[in-house]
This record gives sequence, structure tokens and C-alpha cells, in this order.
Amino acid sequence: MSTIRCVKLLLSFALLFGVVGVRASVVLTTLASFGGTNGANPEANLFQAADGFLYGTTPGGGNSNLGTVFRISPAGGPVVSLAFFSGTNGAFPKAGLVQQAGGDFSFFGTTYAGGVSNLGTVFRITTNGTLSSLISFRGTNGANPQAGLARGDDDHFYGATYYGGTNDWPLGYGVVFQITTNGGFTPLTSLANTNGAYPYGALFRGAGGNFYGTSLLGGADGLGTVFKISNAGLLLTIASFHSTNGALPRGGVIQGLDGHLYGTTSSGGTSNLGTVFRVTTNGNLTTLISFTGNNGASPFAGLIQGNDGHFYGTTAQGGTNAFGTVFQITTNGLLTTLIAFDSNSGRNPYAGLVQGLDGSLYGTTVNGGAHGLGTVYRVSFPAASLPIVQTISQTANSAVLTWNATVSRSYCVQYKTNLNDLTWLDWISSLTATNTTMTLLQNIGPEPQRFYRVGLLP
Repeated sequence: MSTIRCVKLLLSFALLFGVVGVRASVVLTTLASFGGTNGANPEANLFQAADGFLYGTTPGGGNSNLGTVFRISPAGGPVVSLAFFSGTNGAFPKAGLVQQAGGDFSFFGTTYAGGVSNLGTVFRITTNGTLSSLISFRGTNGANPQAGLARGDDDHFYGATYYGGTNDWPLGYGVVFQITTNGGFTPLTSLANTNGAYPYGALFRGAGGNFYGTSLLGGADGLGTVFKISNAGLLLTIASFHSTNGALPRGGVIQGLDGHLYGTTSSGGTSNLGTVFRVTTNGNLTTLISFTGNNGASPFAGLIQGNDGHFYGTTAQGGTNAFGTVFQITTNGLLTTLIAFDSNSGRNPYAGLVQGLDGSLYGTTVNGGAHGLGTVYRVSFPAASLPIVQTISQTANSAVLTWNATVSRSYCVQYKTNLNDLTWLDWISSLTATNTTMTLLQNIGPEPQRFYRVGLLP
């Protein structure tokens, strides 16, 4: 139930406001620091499995300093190393894990190097640490995957390699491939530079079963692309970056609830420090925000859409301490910096975020922490006291309403001219707080009185 209070105003102008529970300012908690033996310098997104644990990879550390697969509780505690890479079974995993369908506790991932040709592998690992290499890349079938895998409607996995392919090998522009859970491998297409080059981020399975991805370079202006590819290998370039609208996308894209694609570029924009963009599936690209340094710089990872409908991401640099940020952005481009990292809490989050079952955000930093080798962190939104309208005033024909708010939460403000009316009218349907105090001004029109209420959106 909402808390309701009436306030009598001048000129018979009245206010009614009601609110439900709110979240307090965000809290950053360092869950663990990497020390070398248990891994070092994680670059990949975490994955929360059905058992509740968070799973991830590090490209360094472990027995041979060639990387690890690890597990950690969302409550914190020790990092449990499930496997160490040795070169033969892979080396330098830069991407996260994905779980097999059907509740099977097997995870699948990629390594940048190692394997038979030292050009990377696709591997499977169980929760008890049994690691198997499914495929070793050889060059023409792909080389050096930076990105992880995405599961298709057919329960096969789809991915991309940074180098390799049949175009201009021995370097190549990358390969999009399909692999089954038992290692059946099919190259779907080799990128050709004109349609993209060097895919860095993971593919995303969109509505209708097609996959969407990005390439770091290539395309019409050579600064990267957004593309669509079917599970049969038909690739279509949706958009090309040309610096002003962004450049060098390292993270992949996701499809929002509105059907549009959302992502980041690590460079380009008005300050050449990266952007957040929206692109329709038919190629209409909109830059939602250009990073300026103070609000973050150089996002290396893509976005997630939270339970509240807003998008969340990280920047590898920038912010108050220049060590990177965690941010929230709305679909209309309102950006709120939630966290600015310092050397103790972690530095340089290359990885994106995952929203846990508890609603908190989890991620990793590549540097910083107790040993300078990176951290696992949690961003939480604890409950807080109800917001209260602080002031209400009238200026000429306008009403000015001020209430205490929680940064990153969204509010609606509604009104009606007669309390007996059943319908509330929107003053503003959604407003995301960027400060702990929010103020709105509205022309009140000819009505002798109005009643207002402020609501917290889910």
C-alpha cells in the first residue's frame, strides 16, 4: 500500500502524494581479490548457474600462469579454482562461460590460445573440474577467439573467432561458427572486412532465432559493424560505425524488450571516448550517450537489461578516479554513474555485468584489489526509507514539486483535479533520479486545484 498525505497549498492548490518502498544509494562490495595462484586479471563476464554460484575465467594465473576457471559464492568468500589451463588444453581464456541446456551442470567456453595449433580452443568443464577440449582452432576454421559462446534454439552453441577464416589467411578477419555439445564443428562464414572484421564480443540470440554481433573493425568506414547472422550462416551488415556515431565496438549487442539492439563502442563519439548506442534491426542507429571521461570512458563490454527495464554496463576507464565505472542508462539516453572504482575496490572493469538472482549486479575488474590482479565485486541496492515530498510551491501558473529520491530509481508523478475522479493523469510517466533530491515544474493550467502523487516504479 502507498503512504498518502495531503498538503494544502496557496490558491486552493493541493498535493496528494503516495509512494512504495525505495532503494538506497548503491553499495559496492569487493567479494574477492585475485592473487595469482587462484587466477589473475579477469576480463570476462561472470555467469550465475542454477546452483547459485558465480562462475568465471581468468586469462592469467593458475599453475602455469595460463589462466583458470573459477567459482565464487555471491556472498563472497574464497575463489575456488575448478581448472588450470596448461597450453595443451587451452590458454588465456578471455571470455565467460555458458551452461548447457536441460539443467546439465556442464559449462562451455573458449580460450584465446593453446590447443593443438596454439590458436585457441572450445572447451567443456563440469562443476567438479573435469575439463575437455572440444575443438582446436587451426586458422582457416578460425583463430584466437576473444568472445564466448551463445546457445541457439537448437541447443547448439554459436561463437566467433577474432582472427582466421578463408579470407586473407594467415591472418583472416574472423569466423562465425557452430559447435555441438560433443564437439561437432561447423564454420558458418568467414568475415571479409567489407562486412566486418575481428569480432570481439559474444553473439546474442535474438527474437526469431537469428544472432546479432559486432566486429571491432571493418565495414563501410573500417571502424566496426553491427551484423545479423542466421544459424545457416547468412550474414547481413546492419550498421557501420564512422567515429561520430561510435567506433571500435568491443562488446556485443543485446536485444532490448522493445526489440531494438543496444550496445557500446570503446571509441568514437563527441569526445572519442566511446558511446552507448541503439540500432533498429533494419539499421537505424542512434547514439544515446557519448562518454566524456568524468562519466566514464572506453566501455569494453556490452550491456545487460535489468529487471527494472534500464540498461547497465561498465567503462574500463574514466570516472572520478579514472579507473572505470558502473553505470545505468535509460532507453532515452539518461546516464547515471553508479560506481567509480578506486585502486582498493578494483580497477579497469573490462567485463560487463550479470544480474544475480538477488537483484544485485556482479562483475570483475582486471586490475586493483588487494594484490593488484583484479577483483570480483557486487553492486547492491539495499532497501531504504520511503521518499517524502520536501517542498511544494507555486510560481505564477506553475507548480514546483521536490521530493527525496534514490539515485538510479525511476518515478512517476501523476495528478488529478478532483479527488473523486478514479483516473490519475500522468505529469511524467517515468523519470530516473540522478540525484538524491528531484524537482519538477509544471504549468498547472486554469484548474482551481490539483492533487499530485509520486510513485516509485518497479
